[in-house]
Amino acid sequence: MSFEDDLGWEYFGPADPMSSPRMMSHMDWHTAPENQARTGNYGERFLLFHKDFIDSFDAWRLTKGLMPVTAWDPATPIPAYLSHDHTLMAARNTSDPAAADPACITPTWATMAGGTTPDPLHGYTMLSQFQSLDELGRSIDSGWHGRVHNTIGGDMSTFHSPIDPVFWRWHKWIDNVRGAWETARMIAHIRLTASAVKTLFGITNDGPGVYIGPDGKVHPWPGPDPEPWWRSLSPGTQDVLVGLAVSEMANVINDRGARNEIQKVGQRLAGVKAIRSAPVGTVDRAVARMLADQTAPAMSESR
Repeated sequence: MSFEDDLGWEYFGPADPMSSPRMMSHMDWHTAPENQARTGNYGERFLLFHKDFIDSFDAWRLTKGLMPVTAWDPATPIPAYLSHDHTLMAARNTSDPAAADPACITPTWATMAGGTTPDPLHGYTMLSQFQSLDELGRSIDSGWHGRVHNTIGGDMSTFHSPIDPVFWRWHKWIDNVRGAWETARMIAHIRLTASAVKTLFGITNDGPGVYIGPDGKVHPWPGPDPEPWWRSLSPGTQDVLVGLAVSEMANVINDRGARNEIQKVGQRLAGVKAIRSAPVGTVDRAVARMLADQTAPAMSESR
């Protein structure tokens, strides 16, 4: 029996781990009506519940002088130190799920690099295309997540799967996908900001050439007209970006009265109500989502 296997039984209580409060919190989450029906922001709940579940286990490990769990890549065999002999219901079907079912391997749509395979719900082909944590969580739990559990089998195919030491490492891998998505969104925001600054501060009058768009890719640019990505935005979205730029420029003005008046103009332009109703997935909606949270605090602080 492995040390990690014994550790799981200690964490949940060796007398009756299935009825322990820690195990019941996992089982209760999965059997809750709203999660069975996948209503509301189910995908976000799925990802954040399991993140918190792992964090609690890691905190307990630290009290014992142990390091937090590391992620396990389902494309590789389960390491020997994660063997699971002290089972609750049944032994695993396999310790090499990818060999038994190649679909257990992380799909390309769940990676930063992306690929040609679309995710099962939205047709996205790379991580940065997901518009929300809810979308990402729903896609992960629409086949891939459960496939790994069920291919491994035994306790991993039940709601008391946390008794299997590979459970923690598998969900840590999923949590790393969530973290990579957040990084991808941050990068997309930086690229959007850079492209907006280039457009707003006169570079749009350059001659023919190329430009780097909000997608981070190089695109041909025919000439002095506004950049193609800027023309694709609605007037409301353009006003938001111009408003933010005006507000930032106002900060360098020494005259307080003039600075306040210019900031008011920028704040009026930066209102996001005009684009919040744009269809999800459009450029306008993506801009709104990334800027709305930033704009509101800035406007409220200046009042």
